[in-house]
Amino acid sequence: MVSKIKEVVFSSTTVIVVASVGLLYLAYTSDERQAENARQRQEVVCPSFLSIARSARDTLIVMRNEPLCNSYVLDNLQ
Repeated sequence: MVSKIKEVVFSSTTVIVVASVGLLYLAYTSDERQAENARQRQEVVCPSFLSIARSARDTLIVMRNEPLCNSYVLDNLQ
C-alpha cells in the first residue's frame, strides 16, 4: 500500500515538473517569435513611413500612429 502511494506521488510530481518546463519553453519561444515579428515589421513598415514624413507635422503623425518606428524615424531624420 505504501509503495503504491509513493509511486503516485512520484508520477504526479514528474507530470507537474514536465508540464512546468513545457510551459516555460512555450513562453520563451513565443517571446522570441514576437520579437522577430516586430523586427521584420519594423524593417518593412518604417522606411515607408519615413518616406511619407516630409514635414514636422507629418513626422509627428507617423510617430503617433506607429510606436514601433519611433527610434527608426528619429535616427534617420538627421
